[in-house]
Amino acid sequence: MISRTPVITGVGVVSSTGIGAERFWKGIQSPEDRFREISLFSPTGIPNRIASEIGPWVPGYETIDGELLSESRICAFAVAAQNEAMAQANCNASDVDQVLVGTTVGDIATHEVEIRARKSNDIDIPMKLKVDQSLRRAISLSRDNLPVQMFLTACSAGNLAVIRACQLIESGKAEIVVAGGAEILSQMAFVGFARMRGMAEQKCRPFSEDRDGMLLGEGAAFVVIESAEHAAARGVNSLAEIRGYGMSCDAKHPTAPDLEGEGIVRAMQSALGSLSPTQVDYVCAHGTGTPQNDAAEAKGYTNFFGSKCPPLSSIKGSIGHSLGAASAIELVACVLSIQNQKLIPQLGLEGQSTLDLNFVSGTETSCKIDLVLNNAFAFFGNNTSIALGRPQQSSVPRVIRYESEQPKIYYATASIAFDYPANQWGGECLPDFDQDRLQVLVRRFRSKRAAVVVAAIERWLEEAENAELPDPKRRGIVLGSETGAGADIERFLTESVEKGDAIVNPGLFPWTVHNAAVGTAAIAADCRGPNIVISSGALSYSSAFQQSLALLEAGCADLVYCGVYESLGDSDGTVAAITALATRPEFLGRNYIGPAEQLNLDTSIGNAKSVISWANKFKKSGFRTEERIS
Repeated sequence: MISRTPVITGVGVVSSTGIGAERFWKGIQSPEDRFREISLFSPTGIPNRIASEIGPWVPGYETIDGELLSESRICAFAVAAQNEAMAQANCNASDVDQVLVGTTVGDIATHEVEIRARKSNDIDIPMKLKVDQSLRRAISLSRDNLPVQMFLTACSAGNLAVIRACQLIESGKAEIVVAGGAEILSQMAFVGFARMRGMAEQKCRPFSEDRDGMLLGEGAAFVVIESAEHAAARGVNSLAEIRGYGMSCDAKHPTAPDLEGEGIVRAMQSALGSLSPTQVDYVCAHGTGTPQNDAAEAKGYTNFFGSKCPPLSSIKGSIGHSLGAASAIELVACVLSIQNQKLIPQLGLEGQSTLDLNFVSGTETSCKIDLVLNNAFAFFGNNTSIALGRPQQSSVPRVIRYESEQPKIYYATASIAFDYPANQWGGECLPDFDQDRLQVLVRRFRSKRAAVVVAAIERWLEEAENAELPDPKRRGIVLGSETGAGADIERFLTESVEKGDAIVNPGLFPWTVHNAAVGTAAIAADCRGPNIVISSGALSYSSAFQQSLALLEAGCADLVYCGVYESLGDSDGTVAAITALATRPEFLGRNYIGPAEQLNLDTSIGNAKSVISWANKFKKSGFRTEERIS
């Protein structure tokens, strides 16, 4: 296949500084932040009441669909940003091949009020919590067969959605992809970060000597991505070129960063490829305002750029941390920075920073900008970096990832783990799983979801004992899931209701992010490459499978653990389908993701049981038990 140049032809954004790209740009150039006392909920016993909330006081708020806003804030924000991006790119719904969105908790925030009310009245939740109840449908452009995928890697999710879009464009598997992120303020996240002592008292001050934590925000952003050739043929302008991208995982700790910033450096190196760090004109930093995270990020920049650090800033000092939407909003900020040839000032940098970096300050921000980095990092050490450049700047070449006309050949083996006897659901063809070992892992990780994922990898490693594993930095993990962290979220919300927000166990909160299981597996199996969770309903495994192949084809990894985790009912059809997918990986080796019925996948969910089919351990040479995939 021949690599194609991905370009951005449209941007759309909903933020607390303004609705729409023009208002947003004006807002982040302003010296005023957008923090205020929150009105959406009132957590009990939590002293912090400050966030960057979107409401009628935000310029352009009236342009958001009021009816949709009353039904679902996250859907309303996402649709508004998506519509703006597509309008600028002059593309119709029928032109779009896929829609990709990054988020942290997805639709669960929309339904949290109802969930808390039912828990308070000791009423069972009528359905198992899913990642998505309506968001994917809302952004599907009224097309039933349009593939829509959610990337669930917490604060790096928006960047990962854009990276996947680039892979689809570069490899020729799509012509136009709409990608971005969406998140709304939730009481769960507010309480969780407060209980972890990660929240600032009044102001978010990234990189400041006096920084004392983050403040939450909300919003959405989308970009339209297509090849440069396709954009030219349509007669639309390219706003920015995506020159490269990088992904890495610290594989060290659920919430604490690697203080040496080694994973951050690897992500930036991958994004730049053969380019020199001295060619970077601006860095849109992650910069949350927490003491440890900012210090680790600064260490990464010092190690990477040395004494010649380019200008950098974090817009979270202006609009807060919008979690899964943050990196998508910041990507739009980078595009606008290139378009306007202006840097973005750092708000909240009070006093002299002890971090020896080149922070953007003042109002004179005009500057020649040919190349920028958009960085985003997340719980469980998930690091991403995207390099953006001014269109048609030959002095800043892009990273070439697809050069060969011939498809690569990979091999796969499969493993499966489950938390109940196989003969209870007709899985007699599979050996029963060591329940004693699983319980040890449950006690260790405090999450059955994480324990089952790790157990499946352990089983596979035992079965592939003669396999020569690549360097940990070249090992990736991709997990598909429809239910995600639903059980862990329900556990956190139950304790929050029963014991009170002020004393809920903070140790439960990290497990409410959907990438907790895959992040735990990365730590346990020492996988420091790409680390991704995807949800697309019944097709989640299919999406994870194709993402895994893309990582290998693009040279991002030499081995990828790819699997699916679900909470399943008593339906033999459901379990049989999941098992079939685990043992027949070639069944999903297609470019097109079709309707669920084409896969004969029964998606009914009853009483919760758990199964993990951890399949398709790809590598460029075969293992003891192998199956060829082309």
